[in-house]
Amino acid sequence: MIAIPSLIDELAAANDSQVLALIALHSLTLDTIYDLKDFSTKFYSSNPTYACHIGEQALKLGHHLPSPASTVASWTLGNALLFANQYASAFPLFESARNEFLQADDSLNAARLSVGYV
Repeated sequence: MIAIPSLIDELAAANDSQVLALIALHSLTLDTIYDLKDFSTKFYSSNPTYACHIGEQALKLGHHLPSPASTVASWTLGNALLFANQYASAFPLFESARNEFLQADDSLNAARLSVGYV
């Protein structure tokens, strides 16, 4: 498995076709999005800009993986944006992700997500 900091760098430099190649090369899955989500939490207080960068890369990857990857990635970026005091940017991500979780009958993650943006 690729180290998360290296993956973040590779995703940042990748275009869409290269993201697909990274998915195949490193067997990236929904678990990878959760790994990025967890990793970003380490930077909420110390470096919220980097946490947002991680969230952006999670979203970039999530768009190329099966559902609910992009939903979890939106949640990831939304959380980071809160700590960067970018509330107006975070809200639509939370709202969209919450609605997607509810449509998928995943009320547990919808509730977990709601805690972050209440």
